[in-house]
Amino acid sequence: AVYVEGKYEFTSTDEPYSGIAQAFGMLCTEFEGCGDETVANISSEMKENMREEALMLTSLIPEITVFLDDDDLETVSLQVGTLAAAGREHERWKYAFRTFTRILGSYFAPIVLVLDDIQWADISSLDILDHLVSDVQNPNPLMIIGCFRSNEVDENSILYNRIQTLHGKSKKGVFQLTEIELQNCNLDSVNKIVMSLMGIDDESQTRDLAEVCFKRTLGNPFFLIEFMRMLDAEGFIQFNLGLLKWVWDASKIKNATMSTDNAVDLLKSRMRKLSDDVQLLLQYAACLGSSFSVAILDYVWSEHAMKRSGGENGDVPTMLNSVQDFQLVERCGSEELRWVHDKVQEAALSLSELVTPAFQFSLGMCLYNGLGSKEIEKQLFDVADLVNKGVHDSGRIDVAVLNLRAAKKARKMTALQSAAKYAAYGIKQLPEDKWTLQRQLTLQFYSLGAEMEYALGNIPKAEEYIGIILERDEIAPMETLSLRKMKAQILATAHLRWNEACDYGLVILKDIGYKFAWNRGLIPIQMLVAIRNLAKRVKKLSVEDVQSMNFIQNKNQMAVIDILKMMKHLTYSANDLPLCFLCVCKVIEMTLDHGISLGSADCFATFGGVLMFLYKDHAAASHVCDLAFAFQKRSGRRYIADTMHGSWAFVLVHMKPLHEGLHLTMEGYTQGLRDGDPLDSTNCLINRFVLLPYMMGRSLNSIIEKFPKIAPQLEESGITNNILTLKVWWQMMVNLRLPPSEAAKKLEGEEFRRSEETAESNMYVGNVNLALGELLVFFGEHEDRAKRLLGEEKGKTYSELVQGYPPHGIETFHRGITWFAMAQKTGKRAYKSRAIKIRKEIAKWVEKGNPNAKDYDLLLNAEQA
Repeated sequence: AVYVEGKYEFTSTDEPYSGIAQAFGMLCTEFEGCGDETVANISSEMKENMREEALMLTSLIPEITVFLDDDDLETVSLQVGTLAAAGREHERWKYAFRTFTRILGSYFAPIVLVLDDIQWADISSLDILDHLVSDVQNPNPLMIIGCFRSNEVDENSILYNRIQTLHGKSKKGVFQLTEIELQNCNLDSVNKIVMSLMGIDDESQTRDLAEVCFKRTLGNPFFLIEFMRMLDAEGFIQFNLGLLKWVWDASKIKNATMSTDNAVDLLKSRMRKLSDDVQLLLQYAACLGSSFSVAILDYVWSEHAMKRSGGENGDVPTMLNSVQDFQLVERCGSEELRWVHDKVQEAALSLSELVTPAFQFSLGMCLYNGLGSKEIEKQLFDVADLVNKGVHDSGRIDVAVLNLRAAKKARKMTALQSAAKYAAYGIKQLPEDKWTLQRQLTLQFYSLGAEMEYALGNIPKAEEYIGIILERDEIAPMETLSLRKMKAQILATAHLRWNEACDYGLVILKDIGYKFAWNRGLIPIQMLVAIRNLAKRVKKLSVEDVQSMNFIQNKNQMAVIDILKMMKHLTYSANDLPLCFLCVCKVIEMTLDHGISLGSADCFATFGGVLMFLYKDHAAASHVCDLAFAFQKRSGRRYIADTMHGSWAFVLVHMKPLHEGLHLTMEGYTQGLRDGDPLDSTNCLINRFVLLPYMMGRSLNSIIEKFPKIAPQLEESGITNNILTLKVWWQMMVNLRLPPSEAAKKLEGEEFRRSEETAESNMYVGNVNLALGELLVFFGEHEDRAKRLLGEEKGKTYSELVQGYPPHGIETFHRGITWFAMAQKTGKRAYKSRAIKIRKEIAKWVEKGNPNAKDYDLLLNAEQA
């Protein structure tokens, strides 16, 4: 087992990942002594599974470089490039921590992470801890011990609500969660501690002393030890060399310690026995955090403290030695010290009236203006926190710039809450005429603030920031492109105004100078013309041609493609397929005319699906998918899950045996997680573990037993459609195992209750209709199924609501079975004509080369015969 620890501190609650970074840094250090072969093996696994993510982690955990050489770091630096959207980057950080933990856990297990004072942990740290503890795919044992003070955590705290969420997950069997509440020591326990400290075996000898200690400390272990240390230092307990035993006067101790109310007061009393210079040094050290660099303390002592110590510059190393002898601090590295307990740091901060907001501001600015760039970057959050605790006046541009640096660093680490706070601090420091004097700085602050608030789900605040910028007519549309995208996404996902979001997307394209559509009402015609023209062009394009194409470099063209990609997803969700397909066509057109972009691969994959279902051109669709994978190979891993899901779900599933999709969708899921793409990664996950096994005829038990493991992953993604898809299919399969009954035919049960859901998306409605149909077909209730179909036929069947998705085949086949059954039962020609129509449709699939439709065709032919 490997035990590592980290600690959060009350003076830096905005500093992201501090406790986790300490623990993982210690974990990396543990591996340094494990031999070159082990380090080489870990390095090899990291290169294979998290090469780009390694650089992300080195910015937080420098010790991770033990597993990377210089070439790795240089290559990684080139590949990471610019930041993606904050939400996407946050997913990548979660993937990086989870993968790194799995890799290290395969060499040493169990890994035990002990994190102290998590009541002061930042939100990003709690996100990572949640992600690690709920990792059901981690085969290696992991224990996370989080220590917190219950008196500082109430029902309104973030930590309390996270713990309640974890309790809910643990009840589903995802992991084990145990809460242990440690009470203060009772009198008997205090007596045993006193006996142990003094080397006395007889309980009765120390009873009177233990009673005084218990009354003064209330059994708090840390307070008790400090109290005993004070009694020794003050001579209240002494070791009598003549008698060879400890002696004391309990009544004298009781009378002399009446004013000792808590550990902090006791510690301050001890500290005041030190020299004035040492007391001053303690207060400076306390401002630097729970651990501090000797070099930085020496710097602030010489540059800031001399004015307060009468001009005499004491020797810092000598003073620190006396502090160590006093057992207030301890070494945690060759050049760093840490407080032995946060109460000691708290006592030092309140030792006098010196540490005021003004003092902290002055100290922070001293560090900001005096330290070198590398050291400032390392201490950036501590410095910003010191400055922000003291600054009150607005218009301090230097303070604003400091907060912008801190916000950008926190954003890079996807510490969204911290980044939002630093942005808010910086905005307060902007002058009243900020748009005239500091236009670029102001634009950066509001843009960054809006992005962070949106990623955190604080929609009103994000809209406030966005509105402030977009109302400025003098700002060019290209400068506000990211905010305009954000506004469109808020309209769609937060306010569910999908059509309005699509219309706003068209406005964005117009404002940045891209002529998109002739007329909103003519888009269906424009789409058909574009598809026809592009089909001819892409049929002539070869994989070899793709390999020789250049990448788009023009920023305006890249911006247009970025908006078109967003529009593709918005319009699909809004069920505006003509506009969706036209957006896809525009990206392909720009690819053919100007070069490769990050949108090329997935749009080609979607275009393959368009050719499949509008023109039934299997050969062209297959060729376009080959091109999509060629584009993906050129453009790297970004959006790979989108490409894989689009290629499989809309094209290849109709051309390849179903079992070939198992590997492809699993790869799409894994790469999507790595790319920070929860939508397409979970799309692939649903296909791999739900849709494909069912369509392949796998046993229901073998499918259902996987669901408890994939459900938490879907819940983590927050993708509502996919979460509901699993619930619907899970309940359907559970019911299919039941004996025929009225209850079994209803889509109600422990996993899903239709009456409790209010979702109205096409995906949700389509899945519910499919599931109800499957239940009726399998229980032989064809008459009820026919009634449902007659009600669904006006655009409500699964195949119409979720066009081209994999279950389209089996749903169509079962509709044919129902129509043939009803034709045989009633003799009505209307039923038979519907059945024959479906049989002919499936026969065409077989003719086009769909291997998965052969059995459907044989069975429907048998029904007709």
